[in-house]
Amino acid sequence: MKIAWLHSHFYNRMWGTKFVLEVVKRLQKKVDIEIFIQNWDPKIIKKFTDEWIKVNNFRSLSTNSKLFWFFLPYICIKNANTLQNELKRWRFDTVVTNMFPMNYIATKLKWFNIYQYCYEPFAFFWDKEMLKWYGFMFRFILKILKLLYGKLDIYWTKYGKKVFTLVPEISDSIRNIYGINSIVTYLWIDTDFFSKKDWSLIPVVIKNIVKAKKILLHSNDFTPIKRLDFVLQIMKEIKKKRNDIVCLITTSIPDKNKLKQLQEKIEKMWIDDVIIVLGFVDYNLLPQYYSISDLWLYTWTSQGCWTSAASLTVLEWMACWLPFLRTNDTDHEVLDKINWFLLDPYDLQKWADTILTNIDNHQLLQDFSKNASNHIITKYNRDSVADIIFTNLH
Repeated sequence: MKIAWLHSHFYNRMWGTKFVLEVVKRLQKKVDIEIFIQNWDPKIIKKFTDEWIKVNNFRSLSTNSKLFWFFLPYICIKNANTLQNELKRWRFDTVVTNMFPMNYIATKLKWFNIYQYCYEPFAFFWDKEMLKWYGFMFRFILKILKLLYGKLDIYWTKYGKKVFTLVPEISDSIRNIYGINSIVTYLWIDTDFFSKKDWSLIPVVIKNIVKAKKILLHSNDFTPIKRLDFVLQIMKEIKKKRNDIVCLITTSIPDKNKLKQLQEKIEKMWIDDVIIVLGFVDYNLLPQYYSISDLWLYTWTSQGCWTSAASLTVLEWMACWLPFLRTNDTDHEVLDKINWFLLDPYDLQKWADTILTNIDNHQLLQDFSKNASNHIITKYNRDSVADIIFTNLH
């Protein structure tokens, strides 16, 4: 068996990129496998080459470019023609494709076994819950794209032999939208890297704050689904009663303009004394920042397609013994009142009250942290995902 894994692009340090890296790294121990993408960031691709994973680049526009959506059929067909020749030339027999629009490219290929790994039904078409966070013009453009490609997305998803996905909630959503069953692999977590660490590389100024305050942590990429404004409102409520609780905010995207806008918003809300914007944090430092925190805030929600029901980031926190509050759109990652609380994503007062009530309960936080770590070790073994995929690629 020789596998071609299709992915749109490697431009961001997002969990989807990390997921492909870890799965392919393990699959290549069993089969001959290469990755094909539309474009990349050299800094991101180095993580793949360091693992001796071959990544082939079409050097075309991809989904992160506005122009791509205007020329989608032309670009995808051109990519498919190039891919067809390469796969035939090097005798590939199996293709694993990412979701839309990569599933479109896969349908243009001939004489290969086609499979799809669907993180969730394409949210910009099917997730009404998520779309309401965007402006009118953006929603209007997406509505046009859905009219053009929505039914085709359903056909392209059904085209393959099997579909894989992350968690049962998303599997249900795939069944409802695409009318097919999918194979749940769950996520994985690297418990060697993500574990409780010392604070040796944390800046002294942050260490001093940690010693004097209770620390909340939140990560964001400035997309509406992550609901950064909700975090700011939580801190505004908390400040009314306590000023010794500080929220550190990290970002997965180094966008200076958006960071500046965020800082200005924080100052206008008079909460700049209880929020510290760390900005983009190096990947290798994440376990240390997780380890200095008392509580993590996961405010993301998208119940339309259950996009937020699976999060690699959540698993990373749990592996680092970091307790947290999470939106109640999962029954698998977080066990309510066992390894932390699941909360209504829109009940602002409940979030603030839960933090204020429990932030000083050291024993409770320790118990939840231990339960979270055990949950990761027993359920999210990083090798099992690749094993499930390999077993079903026949």
